[in-house]
Amino acid sequence: MTHILFIDDDTAIRDAVELLLTTSGFTVAMAENGRAGLALYQSCKPDLIVTDVLMPDMEGIETIIHLRKLDPAVPIVAISGGWKSDRTGGLGPLDLARMIGATITLPKPFSGEDFLGAVQYCGSHVDSKASSDAHNKDAAGLGTGEPGP
Repeated sequence: MTHILFIDDDTAIRDAVELLLTTSGFTVAMAENGRAGLALYQSCKPDLIVTDVLMPDMEGIETIIHLRKLDPAVPIVAISGGWKSDRTGGLGPLDLARMIGATITLPKPFSGEDFLGAVQYCGSHVDSKASSDAHNKDAAGLGTGEPGP
């Protein structure tokens, strides 16, 4: 079962997403800002992280930067209802999130179907990484009781 850390300052969004994820079979930890999210990350080591970009008390860009230092491989979904990039070359928050390491981005408002699609997309990366890690350990003789090279 995939364990998801969801970080958003909006209580209504946290409540709705928690219900959606738990009824879809995921386990969820919830945080109201990046600082609380980083503390939860340390204690629960989730398989996947979803973070809002625009939040008080450590916004999502800073949160993603810290998370990438802790775990370069953990899938991160960045969400935001903030401004979008424009034709003049200005970057929006989701563009910045993608540039600094978000696996996928999703603009708010989003449907439950779109949100679950993003989570499942990232979940497939979790599953393929786990399979690859297991294969690499087997190839090296680790975890099999056999001596390595």
